[in-house]
Amino acid sequence: MKKILFYVFSFFLLQIGNINDALAVTYRLQRVTNVKAGEKYVFEQAGRVMKNTISNNALETTNSYKTYGLTGDEGYVWTIYSAKEEYIIRYNSSTILSNPSGTNLMLSNKTTNSAWQFNFGSNETVVIYQGNSVTDKVTLGLTTSNTYKAYQNGELGYQPHSIVVYKLVEESDTKTRPELKFSSAYVKVVKGNSFTSPTLNKASGFDGTITYSSSNPSVATVNASTGAVSIVGSGIALVTASSEGTTTYDAGEATYMLVVMDGVGTEAKPHSVNDFLSGYLEYSPSIVFYVQGFIVGSYEETSDFTTTPSGNDNIAIADSPFGATWNNTTSMPLSGSLQTTLGLRNHPDLMGCWVVCSGTLGKSYHKTSLTTPSISLATSYPVTITSYKYASYRTPTKLDFSGMDVSAYTASVGGDNVVLTKIEDGIVPANKGVILYSETAGTYDVPVTDAATSLSDTGLSISDGSSATKESGIYVLGKKNGNVGFYRWIGDNSLPEGRVYLSPPAAARDYLSFMFDEETTKVEVSSHAACLSHERWSDLSGRSLTGRPTAKGVYVINGRKVVVK
Repeated sequence: MKKILFYVFSFFLLQIGNINDALAVTYRLQRVTNVKAGEKYVFEQAGRVMKNTISNNALETTNSYKTYGLTGDEGYVWTIYSAKEEYIIRYNSSTILSNPSGTNLMLSNKTTNSAWQFNFGSNETVVIYQGNSVTDKVTLGLTTSNTYKAYQNGELGYQPHSIVVYKLVEESDTKTRPELKFSSAYVKVVKGNSFTSPTLNKASGFDGTITYSSSNPSVATVNASTGAVSIVGSGIALVTASSEGTTTYDAGEATYMLVVMDGVGTEAKPHSVNDFLSGYLEYSPSIVFYVQGFIVGSYEETSDFTTTPSGNDNIAIADSPFGATWNNTTSMPLSGSLQTTLGLRNHPDLMGCWVVCSGTLGKSYHKTSLTTPSISLATSYPVTITSYKYASYRTPTKLDFSGMDVSAYTASVGGDNVVLTKIEDGIVPANKGVILYSETAGTYDVPVTDAATSLSDTGLSISDGSSATKESGIYVLGKKNGNVGFYRWIGDNSLPEGRVYLSPPAAARDYLSFMFDEETTKVEVSSHAACLSHERWSDLSGRSLTGRPTAKGVYVINGRKVVVK
């Protein structure tokens, strides 16, 4: 009898195992830009995945998570439950991701302080936070020790917080998995350096078509067929390889995060503020970092950025003198002599000046910063002239173009003509619009100066971001059909803040060209091609020319000598 019962019990256990096998569901990962209650997700950041294992009061991460074959109960799979407009993140039905203190993450069975919000951005990543605002409440982030924790009071700039969210999608039992996976999930490159895309691995015999895309074309563009990446600018882009399902293979997707930085943080090539705030820095308390930017304001309270400081405790710097906010600025603390020389309460004239800062990595006002930084006003400012040879330019600080291979010009409008007059002493005050010319394209280090100048008006305006519209008839410097000149602004929106423009002459045209006359240090700008037929060119011997000369030299136009460069 006992023997019979043993066989019956064994058969019963076997059937339970068979039932469980039949009920087991496997999933593939699909990147998403929103979450829904009741579904399962995986959270990835910089190639690492948030696990439910608590170690040293923080969440562990791993590089070895499975892309396919998830059963739904892995240690890095989280289920979302709705709590009004927010979400409860659970490991199972009773274990909840919680963080009431704003410092160390914890697992709890309570819902107090456990409702998280998901703020997805344009680059298809998300900031996960608790409370009313991303900038002043508890926010999930990856630390330099590859663990997750929460940051209080808007420490978004202190560590990276851009998280990729994958939803678990039930996989077909009748098709083969394509097993798409990049050889690297996180790649960092300095802009201008060579770059090799990670290798895309796939299942042997895979017969599907792979399509590549970039989440941020302003950072990197991707050839849709080959996956070849072209770096465009600095920032973060997600590069995705995806395939639709075939008769043999299920659909699949793989992603890697590409971080493009402007500088490497050295004295020769400092970090931009954007790079510095990204958090993707090789952290070491002994490494000296260099950061450069414009002085744009200060910080008064824990999370308050201001352009009208009441104290001298710190300066805020940004990559642009325009549009400064909490999110795109970093604070540099001032002490001792720095408060005396750089404090904005005493020196409001330093707003907009270019500075270079150095120090070790730290934080100030809950922002990535440099501890006990060394800060100096830059002695020169980089000015780039493209192959156009001309540029409209807003001076960030007082610059001295004398002795440079770059000349600065003011503008005046009269009737049908615009006259550009060379600034003879080369001294241009801060926040002035000028036209620059150089025979050779390149980046020039123009000296910063405190020399006196009588120049007060350059005849060019600087857009405030709202009033310079196509309806106002403004002109901007540009190139069309090979011709560099002033063109009517035809953009649907106002000219971006900080751009230099020219007010329209009385007899407005679509295009205003220009040429140099070095003897009078002026550039005559005639209106459109209709006027060009009245230009009578000859060489110094009086021999008439059929049109504008292309060779350099001295010529005569309408009875006046000009120099063609």
